[in-house]
Amino acid sequence: MVKNNIKSFFMHLIISFVFVRIFIIFNQNHVKWASEAAARSHYFLMTFNVIIRIALAGGLYYLLARNYLKNQGNIYRNMLSTSLTAIIGICLWVIAYNNGLPAQGKYLLDLGPWQKLANYLGYSLLFFTESHANNPYVYLPFLFIPTAVMALSIEKEKANKGNCEETLY
Repeated sequence: MVKNNIKSFFMHLIISFVFVRIFIIFNQNHVKWASEAAARSHYFLMTFNVIIRIALAGGLYYLLARNYLKNQGNIYRNMLSTSLTAIIGICLWVIAYNNGLPAQGKYLLDLGPWQKLANYLGYSLLFFTESHANNPYVYLPFLFIPTAVMALSIEKEKANKGNCEETLY
């Protein structure tokens, strides 16, 4: 169980690092739109981009967990064996929340602790920057996505192996 936690944490760090690098490469310049239509078009493009990135990250979590993590016997143990990622994320969220919320008219990502949390959740960084989410509770569901996807991936692998063994006999 400890090995799965360590492996899942490093998988999360690698995926987050890759998505933060992609974010930096493609989002270096913020432009001011000349028209409302151009801004709306940009908004729809970025919404589609966010969905694709989160789905791609989910697929990476699924494949990596399926190939490198061991089944612990049931869904609860599998969830516990990948929970380090969520626990560290919750600790970062609590630290950021206790350091304060931004003043009126400022964004959460203007504050250092919230930037660190957004980088820890690198796969959803584009969502946080494009949505200008100022509610700290928006970050919470994203803390549990990697843990849940990895645990379900391990559980799904067990179900597939069980079906293959039944068909052989």
